[in-house]
Parts: sequence; C-alpha cells; structure tokens
Amino acid sequence: MFSKSLPLLVFITSLFIPWQNLTADSDLDGDDEPVKKKWVEQKVFIPPYPVDKNLLAIALAERDTLKIYIDQTSLARGKDWVVRYILVIESQTGIRNVFYEGLQCSTYQYKTYAIGVTKKSLAPIRNPVWRRIPYLERNAIRHFLYSHYFCDESGRANYPKIIIQSIKYPEDNSD
Repeated sequence: MFSKSLPLLVFITSLFIPWQNLTADSDLDGDDEPVKKKWVEQKVFIPPYPVDKNLLAIALAERDTLKIYIDQTSLARGKDWVVRYILVIESQTGIRNVFYEGLQCSTYQYKTYAIGVTKKSLAPIRNPVWRRIPYLERNAIRHFLYSHYFCDESGRANYPKIIIQSIKYPEDNSD
C-alpha cells in the first residue's frame, strides 16, 4: 500500500517546494536572483627595475612618436585575470619613463602600481586606482597593448607566452 501512495506523496510535496534552476553552488540573495561573485584583485608585488636585455620592443605605427618596451620578465597574468607588466616609454630624445602596471581586459581599465625613479628602482604609488584606457590620444599606448597583445577577441587576458610570441613576431599592427 505504501508503494502505491509514494508517487502521490512526491507530487504533493513538490507543490510546496519552489522549483527553480538551483544547483548545489547557487548563491541567492533576497530577490531569488543568482549573486555574481565579486571580483577581487590579487595582492601585487612590485618587481625589480627592468634590465635592457629583457625589454621587448613593441612595433608601433609610424605616426607614433614614442618607443615602447615591455619587460618580458615582469609579464604575468594573475588569477584575477589582470595582465601585469613593466612598461618602458622612451621619447625621441632617449628619455625613459618606467611604469609597473596592470591591465584588466574585461573592464578596459589599467592601473599604475609603481613608477621608475632615478636610482633605477620602482617606487610604489600610494592608493593606485583603476582608470579607463584612453584610446583617442596620440600615442594611445595602453589601447594598443590591449587590442594587439594583452587581450583576446572576447575581452580575456592572454597568457604571457602568447603575448611574448605576438610581440616578437608581430602581424601588421599599423592601425
């Protein structure tokens, strides 16, 4: 007799259980909407000042007036999906500015963590903030790195090996 009433019992019980697309790892807030996990930036450590032999020259368009280099030993993609790198910008007169930065492909932003100082070291920036990548300026370097090397077509960070390969063997990046 119990086996005959079991399907009826399951049916009646199901009327009182809210059937939603829940999984074991679903996280709901008060509105019964899945809660997206908040992005957390990983702890950042400032690398050593770059050595010239580790610098990779970035092939820019002829109209650009600066030379830029990426230190291949500093290039990393974090667990937070941020590409971190040392950027060296050299003027036509040979003056260099050095930055340790992170570029977040998914939000089209960058952050400067440290700058080069006269004693060939990197000085941390106090309270660095994420900034939108400028792209309409002359020498729009970060936009160029974003679109040609650091990020793939879907807005995800490339692996350092892919970035280095693309820098060493560039396609036509004249735009």
